Amino acid sequence: MPPRVTWLLPVRNGEQYLERTLISIAEQDYPGHAHTVYAWDDGSSDSTPDLLRKWIGRELPGRIVSSERVGLGRALAQLTVAAQSELIARIDADDIAEPDRIRRQVEYLCDHRKVGVLGTQMKAVDSKKVLTNHPTSDADIRWALRFTNPVAHPTVMLRRSAVLEAGNYRDLPPGNEDYDLWVRMALIVRFATLDQPLVHYRIHEQSVTAGWKEANGEHFYRRRNALIDRLLPGVAPSDAVRLLDLIRRPDDLNVTANDLVRFRHAAMLAAKACRYAPTYFTSTPMFKQQYENLKTRRLKGQPFIRPVWPILKHASKLIHKQTKPTRKEPSAA
Repeated sequence: MPPRVTWLLPVRNGEQYLERTLISIAEQDYPGHAHTVYAWDDGSSDSTPDLLRKWIGRELPGRIVSSERVGLGRALAQLTVAAQSELIARIDADDIAEPDRIRRQVEYLCDHRKVGVLGTQMKAVDSKKVLTNHPTSDADIRWALRFTNPVAHPTVMLRRSAVLEAGNYRDLPPGNEDYDLWVRMALIVRFATLDQPLVHYRIHEQSVTAGWKEANGEHFYRRRNALIDRLLPGVAPSDAVRLLDLIRRPDDLNVTANDLVRFRHAAMLAAKACRYAPTYFTSTPMFKQQYENLKTRRLKGQPFIRPVWPILKHASKLIHKQTKPTRKEPSAA
């Protein structure tokens, strides 16, 4: 018997796109009796309640858990508590799931029992353009959490027990509730992202869950700093913020030898907090690139190098250009 899956569908005033989302759920190639929809109407004033009543409990198994206006974070938390299955799948009321989305995610989670958060890539609705290029491996995803939100929330399938163990969703502004949960879950489960785009993401001004694409905004850094003790455990909060901000400002030349030591040590402590080998994060391509960048900036910031660095950089480009092999044209037969 296939594992049961519960879709978590919070919606407010979603009449324009909701039905197409529900159709994509109905068209899943997963057994219909094995996945249900738990919806939360967050105080809609349009025809959203009518659409939910038309579909849920009739065309789709499931129920409308509430019509109380509570906000996205609280709605997701209460939907998670109400869900009757271990596997829960997120979808927004303006997005479209590929027909094989649930099946492929369930298959992966059945084969990888330690993974508790499984996302996919996304592409734009009515377009072949892939919108995300999120890292796919656990170490890459969890290290990236210190600098961005590397998981597309509308695509995830989660283990409900792990969500509850981490403290569930919290009542935060849209675009914060998912990142906040990932950071807390990162200490107890592994992450993965399928490399295929299994969700069509709709871009429009009314979207309230578009926080994933604003990861470089100031709201993200405020939330990151509020979670700094989880992101870099064992490092003094002020030192941890400074280290991450050094990565955020790639033109800052005020990098010391001590910063290099602390940055590597912080990554090793983070791995230890997850019960992994000290090199778990330091071996990722992102860490290696960041570390090399810090070393270069420290060199550039030396008193005897800083004044002549622009000249050295220009000379290096000229040498590279002159030594770059030219492409030979094929000779005529």
